[in-house]
Amino acid sequence: MDVEPVPITHQPGVALTLSDIPAELHYTIFDFLDPIDSACLGLTCMRFYSIHRQLHGKVSLGARREGPNDMEWVWRHAGPFVASTSSGSGKHNALAVLSPRGQVYCRKCRTARCELHKHIKEWFADGQEYCEVSQKFGRPAEDGAKPVCYRSSPRHPHRCGRHTRQQRAVRLA
Repeated sequence: MDVEPVPITHQPGVALTLSDIPAELHYTIFDFLDPIDSACLGLTCMRFYSIHRQLHGKVSLGARREGPNDMEWVWRHAGPFVASTSSGSGKHNALAVLSPRGQVYCRKCRTARCELHKHIKEWFADGQEYCEVSQKFGRPAEDGAKPVCYRSSPRHPHRCGRHTRQQRAVRLA
């Protein structure tokens, strides 16, 4: 039996990682990802983050994935789905009609529309809370604060009334 010797440069026992594949494949993978998944993969290493920034730019923490929202999921699960009968639709097309367009069930967001801050929440410290008005992670609201975020002033659209500490001093005349 004629066996070709293993080249010196080949190391058969070394496990390859995602960062070991060629850069062209990295770009191809990032091309298939939406901005939320691209940001999550980009946060894993500096090389991936630079590819993410080149393809998708800055992605806001409040960025939402396109697809069914909460009410569309409610109607989807409300009762049996009645497919419209059209002529010439095969079994392959019938399966495509049954699946929700744009998104499937997300294990992080469940049936809610995916948002970036929900996907990366576990990467932040335990004492951090997301504010929907300022679209930032920060300190949790004080004990007597309202349960939801709200805009405190029309002049300052990114100032949250729930997370902003009262800084006005009381003036006595």
